[in-house]
Amino acid sequence: MKTISAVAIWLATTAMQAPNLDWMAGDWRSCGATSIVEEHWLGSGPLLAGVNLTRSPRQTTFEHLRIAPGPGGPTYYASPGGRPAVAFALKTSGKDFAVFENLAHDFPKRIAYRRDGEALVAEATDQAGHGPSWRFLPAAASPPCAPL
Repeated sequence: MKTISAVAIWLATTAMQAPNLDWMAGDWRSCGATSIVEEHWLGSGPLLAGVNLTRSPRQTTFEHLRIAPGPGGPTYYASPGGRPAVAFALKTSGKDFAVFENLAHDFPKRIAYRRDGEALVAEATDQAGHGPSWRFLPAAASPPCAPL
């Protein structure tokens, strides 16, 4: 009975700590001058699963993504090219933004997502906030990207 009570308390605490990131769910596309980036997020509640596909004239890369409960709370896991996942703990979040951080990682140290109207903006930055960003639009509602 103690085990069941402990699990129930843990689940309740996790649910209270986990931000609602349902605003990330969907199929997103960012058309750049030198690349096309797509992110697909599905799920809700404490678990979101995603994939990133980046195409450029020189190469195509992929990354498995997930946001799930971790040792210290909600955690963003990125697995570029199928390599072992790197964990980024949730640093701060609000109604339409989330910032994950791993200061021990070489780059990026921070991964942030936020909604800007219909767009989803993602940033991968160093500790000073320098790094690339992408402005994703809903894939179904946006025009196709120009050929690279």
